[in-house]
Amino acid sequence: MDINSITMSRKSISKKLRQKLKEKHNSKCGYCGTPLKDKFHVDHIEPFFNGGKCKEDNLMATCVSCNLQKGGRPLEHFRELISDKLNQLKLVANYEIAKRYGMIKEIKKEIVFEFERIEKWKLNHLNLSRTQEKTECVRRYFMEKKLLNYWLVHHV
Repeated sequence: MDINSITMSRKSISKKLRQKLKEKHNSKCGYCGTPLKDKFHVDHIEPFFNGGKCKEDNLMATCVSCNLQKGGRPLEHFRELISDKLNQLKLVANYEIAKRYGMIKEIKKEIVFEFERIEKWKLNHLNLSRTQEKTECVRRYFMEKKLLNYWLVHHV
């Protein structure tokens, strides 16, 4: 299949669908969670060139930088690329200098995309009773405030 036939078979995405995709994650990038501006990209989660369809369940509103970084990569390859960013930065002299002066703090963490975080939150809230829901909200508050040890000592 040549590049021209691939380009021609790709559907354009309507303004209505673009808006719907943007609102799906509260006008945030589906990958990094940054607020989307008026000009944003729509990404094929499963890359178009790997057989991904131009259907709503395979499309994601993204910031320009995430979409350009992901390119035609599958989702897990993109996650690996993001996970390696710290190692890439260590090759830059300015990064090391800023780190020595305490301007940068390295934090190793699992890469969880915004759409995954939102979907997990929705699943948790839909499957909990009201009492469980309140308890879960309090636990999340403590986790976000880095007080998980306090939560574990007083509630487990």
